[in-house]
Amino acid sequence: MTETISRTQTLTQQLATYAAGLDGGALPPQVLAQAKWAVLDLLGVAIGGADLPFAQTVRGYLAELGGKPEATVIGCADRLPAPSAALLNAVCGHTLDMDDGHRYANGHPGVVTIPAALAAGEVADASGRDLLAAVVAGYEVFVRVATAINPAHLRRGFHTTGTVGPLAAAAAAGRVLGLDAARLAHALGIAAVQFGGLLIVLNDGAPLKPLHPGKAAAAGVLSAALAARGAEGPRAALEGADGYCTALAGVAPDERLAADLGQRFAIREIYFKLYAACRHTHPALDLALDLRLRHALRAAEIDAIHVATYAVADKLTGRTCAPETVSAAKFSLPFSLALAFARGSAGAAAYTPASLADEELRALARRVTIEVDAALDARYPGVRGAALTVHTTDGRVLRVSTELPRGEPELPATPDDLTAKFFDNAQPRLGRQRAQALYDGVQRLEAIGARDLAALLR
Repeated sequence: MTETISRTQTLTQQLATYAAGLDGGALPPQVLAQAKWAVLDLLGVAIGGADLPFAQTVRGYLAELGGKPEATVIGCADRLPAPSAALLNAVCGHTLDMDDGHRYANGHPGVVTIPAALAAGEVADASGRDLLAAVVAGYEVFVRVATAINPAHLRRGFHTTGTVGPLAAAAAAGRVLGLDAARLAHALGIAAVQFGGLLIVLNDGAPLKPLHPGKAAAAGVLSAALAARGAEGPRAALEGADGYCTALAGVAPDERLAADLGQRFAIREIYFKLYAACRHTHPALDLALDLRLRHALRAAEIDAIHVATYAVADKLTGRTCAPETVSAAKFSLPFSLALAFARGSAGAAAYTPASLADEELRALARRVTIEVDAALDARYPGVRGAALTVHTTDGRVLRVSTELPRGEPELPATPDDLTAKFFDNAQPRLGRQRAQALYDGVQRLEAIGARDLAALLR
């Protein structure tokens, strides 16, 4: 640390001091390793989502706007102004619904942090170590602020990724641009007034949700760039009667928000997603895929499926059996379970327009019932569980349950899991040779720079 964090500082200043002073060369090996997996995972997901319709719409518009070619756009030859590149890369990173998250933060830190760090890092010609330090800083800010305001924030209808994302992106961009603690505090203050994102986007199944992290990543880069040029933001943006936390959650933050900075690392607490659907479907999907494999179940053998889960999972994913769009299907637990039992997959390739029209899947989804289990709900968000009961046509009753889905720190995704996921997402677009080059580049990121990594994405 170049400066010491003091309790006399505001919470905003404490986070800024931490982020500005984070030394990528001094991070513990396990933290560096996790940061590289996070970067690899998000880049693979973004490449996989780059050709989906909403990402193409955003890309087309930003290409029309043009501007100074500062930063790389994932998956194509274009270079755009850094805020625009961060916006588009974050949109691509959220389109598949496979980006990482944090269950207490109720949001997705990687999809806002990494595009902002990469865009600003390319402008600054940052080293790989500085880029990794920026990523760690962004995750830390996201998880701490989001955990402090949730679940009250979520219950008000806010999408945490969009609302907390500007702060994380500003921390990452500010760190990689080399802002000192005072300037980075201003960047966080500027970012704190640029939040946006409402869960109402889920109501109609429209593929709009990726705009939230896109705007957040762009806001973070803009905030850091303005602070670097002398712009000032509120130094106590997070606290106070008119501050960010009270305004968005009715929660007054305390010193716990900045406690133990540098002693524990939030990036080690994240989950990685192994299915291309809302995280709240994953506990039941784990159970369904396991049952299908162990009992060689076919869709025609299933008479009824009953799921007991927590209230947030029911509210966000339990209401639609016949989704009309791919985006809605990713937020439909009945349809996702139908995919798992009938197709043995809930990966990106399973959620297609053809799947939506498949009558076998629709019929199986209609045989799913969902209830809120009071015991599971009382333990949320520490427990994100489900209990699955399957009745078969030959009279069997199969019951299984879990407290957490795969990919959580307690049930971690393995290196083999993450490697396979990366190539599944990146190889169809890049080809094996270029996907391998990108994989190798991330694995040795300490030895290369942000511009070297960006070149592998073009």
